[in-house]
Amino acid sequence: MEALCGTLTHLPQLKELNLCFNNLGKCGNAETVMKALCGSMAHLPQLEKLNLIDNHLGDSVANILPAAAHLKKLDLSGNDISPGVKQRLALAANVTPGLNLEL
Repeated sequence: MEALCGTLTHLPQLKELNLCFNNLGKCGNAETVMKALCGSMAHLPQLEKLNLIDNHLGDSVANILPAAAHLKKLDLSGNDISPGVKQRLALAANVTPGLNLEL
C-alpha cells in the first residue's frame, strides 16, 4: 500500500481511482491503510470518484471523510462498517456539498 500511495502523489490529474476488491484491510492494519490513503488524497486535488468496495476496511473508513471533501462519489460498500459508523458517515456526507456516498 505504501508503494501505491507514494505513486498516487505523482498523479495530481487523477480523477477516478478504483481500488475495489483488493482486500486492503487484510494486507495490513486497516487504520494504517486508511491513513496512507488519506495522506495521498491531499496530492489528488482533481480526484472526483473513489471506489473502495469490499476491502475489509471496517470502521477505519471513517477516517477518510476529512480527506474526501472534494470528491463527488465515494463508495465504501461491503467493508463491514458498524451501524454507528455508518450513521456518522451518512450525517457527515449530508453536510459535504455534492458528495454521493455509498455505504
